[in-house]
Amino acid sequence: MCPGDTCCATVCKQINVGAALSLVTLKPDFWYQVQSNGALLFTNKSTPATGITCLWNFGDSVSTTNISTALSPSHTYSAPGVYQVTLQITAFTGGDSSVSTYTSIVNVP
Repeated sequence: MCPGDTCCATVCKQINVGAALSLVTLKPDFWYQVQSNGALLFTNKSTPATGITCLWNFGDSVSTTNISTALSPSHTYSAPGVYQVTLQITAFTGGDSSVSTYTSIVNVP
């Protein structure tokens, strides 16, 4: 009811406060190169490049540093050989998360 001779209207809208953003599409990817000291430098080429957390598994179960959470880590293998390296990336948007994993075979000279 409007006071006096005035016109008024009421509009009701439902809003979501703090609603989760849509999840991003994750494309984990990396490349590596052998450094002069023998370590392999892994360069994260994932999409998106920011706003992600990383979990690397270098496939070197003998090493005490087989796991890394760095964006682009280096790793020294205990012996030459072929290793299965896995990069798992996670992106958080709102209260949700997306996880994607990429695995590649690395030949260590």
